[in-house]
Amino acid sequence: MARPHIAARLEDSVRARVGSSLVKRGWQQRLFGYTGYASTERARVFARVVLSRHDPHERTALTHAQDSLLDIAQRGWRVFLTAPEVGAEVVVRMGRATVTTTSDRGGYVDVEVPGHGLAPGWHDASVSLPNGDSVTVSVHVVDPGAEVGLVSDIDDTVMITHLPRILIAGWNTFVRSEMVRERVPGMGSMYRALVAEDPRMPLFYLSTGAWNTAPALTRFLRRHDYPVGPMLLTDWGPTNTGWFRSGQEHKERELRRLVEEFPHIRWILVGDDGQHDPVIYGTLAAEHPDAVEAICIRELTPAEQVLSSGLPVATDELLGKRAKAPMLKAPNGYGLHQLLVAARQRRREVDGPATPDPGSGLAAVPDARWRRARMPELPEVQALVDFLGGRAVGRVVTDVELGSIAVLKTFDPPPDSLVGRPVDGVHRHGKFVDLDVDGTHLVFHLARAGWLRWYEQVPATRVRPGKSPIALRVRLDDDSGFDLTEAGTRKGLAAYVVPDPSAVPGIASLGPDPLADDFGPEQFAALLEGRRTQVKGLLRDQSVLAGVGNAYSDEVLHAARLSPFAIAAALTEEEVARLYEALRTTLTAAVMAAEGRPAAELKDAKRAGMNVHGRTGEACPVCGDTVREVSFADRSLQYCPTCQTGGKELADRRMSRLLR
Repeated sequence: MARPHIAARLEDSVRARVGSSLVKRGWQQRLFGYTGYASTERARVFARVVLSRHDPHERTALTHAQDSLLDIAQRGWRVFLTAPEVGAEVVVRMGRATVTTTSDRGGYVDVEVPGHGLAPGWHDASVSLPNGDSVTVSVHVVDPGAEVGLVSDIDDTVMITHLPRILIAGWNTFVRSEMVRERVPGMGSMYRALVAEDPRMPLFYLSTGAWNTAPALTRFLRRHDYPVGPMLLTDWGPTNTGWFRSGQEHKERELRRLVEEFPHIRWILVGDDGQHDPVIYGTLAAEHPDAVEAICIRELTPAEQVLSSGLPVATDELLGKRAKAPMLKAPNGYGLHQLLVAARQRRREVDGPATPDPGSGLAAVPDARWRRARMPELPEVQALVDFLGGRAVGRVVTDVELGSIAVLKTFDPPPDSLVGRPVDGVHRHGKFVDLDVDGTHLVFHLARAGWLRWYEQVPATRVRPGKSPIALRVRLDDDSGFDLTEAGTRKGLAAYVVPDPSAVPGIASLGPDPLADDFGPEQFAALLEGRRTQVKGLLRDQSVLAGVGNAYSDEVLHAARLSPFAIAAALTEEEVARLYEALRTTLTAAVMAAEGRPAAELKDAKRAGMNVHGRTGEACPVCGDTVREVSFADRSLQYCPTCQTGGKELADRRMSRLLR
């Protein structure tokens, strides 16, 4: 074996001296755990052993995903002041498997655990030391039925760090508090939407960052509502072959490993053009064309590019290699998501629908890979009500399981009061679904990332609270039933068990239903009168109109040929009449298009019927002009300048701030 590089030998010597001195002072071995991942055959568990002045029995073990928030304001340099313990014996237990290993020269443990025997989903692994210290780490067992996965860079992709500029990156990493770090707009929304499309989708955060930063990164991702997923980080400093580790080699190695470990998965690779992500992802796509679904590259702003490379544009080296997979580029997650949805739709049209998973028990899953996560609005909720009504009415509830305590907003009557009672009807109140169970009502609102998954035969396994996207499960007497699921960390899904639907605050404050028989032009004009607010916001206000959201308000305004920024009180009589007609016509057509569709197909049907919403950069079907977008902090609107604003392009205030 070749002799280690002088830098590694020097580092090992210094660490040995420091470690020996600390042990003499009574410091002991202590464990820190990180989130791992697994297939159904073998798991990969991460941990680190360091020396600590604290006795291992003085603390309670915390998993990586449950890391304490007590030190969120500390400066970044503190996490790098550690004394790793080399060669420490570590025992890992997961499921029915036990593995013994030792920590490496950086104190890290990266071990495979074969034969754990656990089903897909989130599970716990125990990591322990001979001195009694132990931690419990979360491990995600990837579902073998998953067809698409997501790999995301961190620096300048989900979080702005200016990593390629060493002085700026050093300041951001070592000096500034983690609380001042900025997110990249739209990335969290994009990831939540992708995971909501298929809750089986595995998500990995792949970065050249050091493992020391993992707790801070986890807190950042949690604060900004990114879905939970294992991190694949590295160790900074000398190696056996050089002064510094190659971040590019680390990413290439981990990507190839994921391709080998999950050969059935096609990967969506997300990065930025400030480093080598286009080259790394393009090379992988060229080597494994069937393993890459798409490459999404966040384009740095000119100011960020100058800080990154000294030039206001990406250099030719960083533009990436040509590959079979589409390489999509946009300045934020909103734009990337639009491009990604369109690219996957084109692929679907070429390849045909996906083959159903016969073991899933899901109704109409062929289109599951292509569903786009948008908040359900009146047409989809009405179709969902009709779908449930045709299957659940007349059946008896045999079990109600809670996967998330937080989703249930009431406590009396309890959920188990529904058990043994028949479902008498299913109704809609705005965007709320109401199951009338023998006079007691189970009411739920799906919010942005929630959805209903129907089973002809509900899985026999029990829902594990906090370990899956399943928030609530209802089982009926013919073994059919449904799950309410929600992806991401921003929890908006809400369920209520009430004696009367009007007891739900959101229902009590609803405005009139725009498709009600008694809602005529006069009632609509009265709602607009005197309101000095933009008509887009007015249409979305549930206390004004029940059931219309971001998507259909875009479509209604396009059909009415009105600017989304028009002031409601300033509309002429002719414009008000046009808006009312567009509202009724658009919603009625959407309800008819969704009628009779299974729950799994409703999101596809919604997008297929859109003329402008979600179609930024495409041609307007009415006039042929390019559909434009205005982005906000947590959403965006789309419009056609020719049809709606007299050819004028509306200012994107968020992007204007970035370019100042």
